[in-house]
Amino acid sequence: MAALSQLKMNYMPGTASLIEDIDKKHLVLLRDGRTLIGFLRSIDQFGLGKGE
Repeated sequence: MAALSQLKMNYMPGTASLIEDIDKKHLVLLRDGRTLIGFLRSIDQFGLGKGE
């Protein structure tokens, strides 16, 4: 249980939580059934918004 509380304390919400995943291989399952496999190389928290 102590590990869970430690994890919650170290969690950074939003884009900042993705920083530790840069340059790691990821598998993404999309809702339309497609699968993407690749490396996360960068993060753009100010990317295109809704309707753009």
